[in-house]
Amino acid sequence: MGKRPYDFSEETLRAVFARQRGLCASCGEDLNDQSISDNPNAHHVYENQIGDPNNPDHDWLRSPDNCVYLCSDLYKTAKPGEKLEGCHHHVGHNDNSSTGAAGSAEHFLFSHDGIENSPNHQAWAKSITERGENLYNIRGALSQMRLLQATLKNSIDLYSSEHKAQLDLVTQSFAGFWTNNLFNSKPPEIGIWLNSYSYILRSGTELSHGNLKQGAIAYFRARHHYLKALGAYSKWKDGIEGAGTKMQWAIGVSAVTVVASFVVLVR
Repeated sequence: MGKRPYDFSEETLRAVFARQRGLCASCGEDLNDQSISDNPNAHHVYENQIGDPNNPDHDWLRSPDNCVYLCSDLYKTAKPGEKLEGCHHHVGHNDNSSTGAAGSAEHFLFSHDGIENSPNHQAWAKSITERGENLYNIRGALSQMRLLQATLKNSIDLYSSEHKAQLDLVTQSFAGFWTNNLFNSKPPEIGIWLNSYSYILRSGTELSHGNLKQGAIAYFRARHHYLKALGAYSKWKDGIEGAGTKMQWAIGVSAVTVVASFVVLVR
């Protein structure tokens, strides 16, 4: 299996092992007979799945700050015939390894100095919790912005396609051409959607890389240009419907005139 983007380096593991004075961060059991490189019992306090490998602001997820070393089943003391689960299984994965871990920073009371709930542990737990919760909040905001971006892009696609179809009708249909030219204003160019489309694509790219601020800025610029284009198109489209009514009225008047002239001629 290849390394995940936020797997810990051996240097990080050694630093964390030393910080914990060779004790399990959860239960305080002595881990000095465990091999750092051979036993993958390092645990992400905040799961690596929440990070974006392309965002350097998330590099702390693979740092010693986000790492605790836990005991495993193999080293958990047990009576003959008795099986005990190690803290890495019980706290770290808890049958939920696909979505991340279950333990919070406060749970790892032996994270520092080989002392339960030391002042360094308390300061670390507060700091890492704030960073993790901030990342969760950003992740939620990114999810909402991605939904807004996708919705706006669908609207731009819908109305720009409709606009193109209407232009084709006006330019390629004899009746449509004369109806618009006689009773409506000049149709807006299809290019009125280009700015909104350009910005909404940029927004999607920024959001896909976890850049919430730039993604949001591009989104609101796209929305501004979209509303401007939609206004111009809608005004012209409403004119088409009015022009159609006027054309029908004109056709009707012409028909009456032709009939009247025919009657006069017959007489």
